[in-house]
Amino acid sequence: MLSSALISGVRIWRSVAARTSNTIIGAAAAQDRITTAVREALRDSHAWREYQPSLELAGAPGDFMHQERRQDQSSVWESVFGPLWFAVPKTKVSPGRKRQRGYHRAPKRITNISTCEACGKPKLTHKLCKNYELCARVHAPQR
Repeated sequence: MLSSALISGVRIWRSVAARTSNTIIGAAAAQDRITTAVREALRDSHAWREYQPSLELAGAPGDFMHQERRQDQSSVWESVFGPLWFAVPKTKVSPGRKRQRGYHRAPKRITNISTCEACGKPKLTHKLCKNYELCARVHAPQR
């Protein structure tokens, strides 16, 4: 009995999806109709008590079988676009603020620069010069 109820729910879903436009409001209304159809099919089969924990894990509220269908379109609008409202920037970020955000990513100033005594090129203090072969000959110990 339950399998026939789910099959009828799938048939209803296909027919609603075929008739509904691709808008988000239409999709929310179709979802509401499908939920109602599955709820009614499960209520008629009296087997929903076995599946209530699974329905709750799937995201259905605890009183899934006893909820009435929502007729208010604004509630559909809120359920679809409510979470999306928090995901968008509220105002445009100015170029100055963008620059302020990037200061921590700028390269650090290097203050420990000295010149190599052998070749005269800049090098980091306490490090070898990049022109190691030339500088090594100049600083080589005398025998």
